[in-house]
Amino acid sequence: MEEQFEPPSGTFTSDGSVVCASGTTSNDTFGTGFQSNRGVIFHVRKTITCNDGSGTFTLQLQARAGFNVGDMTFGPWIVLSGAGDYAGPRGQGTVTGTSVPGGVIDVYEGWLELR
Repeated sequence: MEEQFEPPSGTFTSDGSVVCASGTTSNDTFGTGFQSNRGVIFHVRKTITCNDGSGTFTLQLQARAGFNVGDMTFGPWIVLSGAGDYAGPRGQGTVTGTSVPGGVIDVYEGWLELR
């Protein structure tokens, strides 16, 4: 997924084996922990919308940016909900990211099961 910070959205591609091959994302994000002057934890609800009209699903994930170390670490993701062909999904995994100007490129690993 290639995400931009403003507006909080992006695009994604997959191999198409479980979910659609491409689509868009929108993010609802808030941060905590910045008062420590050590870093901030971003809590993200990411809604993925398939370009082929097959449906949407929402993931929850976390990322941490350290003020002193300058690195961003990404944590686990879980599936919260789905609609259309993706109603009732289950799944979890990890996400890693590479910072780019104005955003981040994420790579998701794990499992996703459609009911």
